[in-house]
Amino acid sequence: MIILVLSISGGGGNFPVVLSDKFFQFINPLLPFTYGVNLLREPTGGIYAPNLWHNFIILAIYAVVFFFIGLFLKDRINPFFEKLHKEAAKSKIIH
Repeated sequence: MIILVLSISGGGGNFPVVLSDKFFQFINPLLPFTYGVNLLREPTGGIYAPNLWHNFIILAIYAVVFFFIGLFLKDRINPFFEKLHKEAAKSKIIH
């Protein structure tokens, strides 16, 4: 939940980042949400191809990096999620 809030606020999804405090200005270029928001804004005022491709390439790099992180760390993370799933099933909140 915290990452979601930071992504929306830091990515400029609801408020211009230049008007935010220094923390959000710092994390802005580090968040993939920033580039997704910029891609969604592009058609609004007319598509400028260099901005479009820059944002698209950055998002593609994020996708590839996180794909390989997930691929190589799956075996290490899987026991944690199996334990979490068992605890959630015992709680009867999640079926």
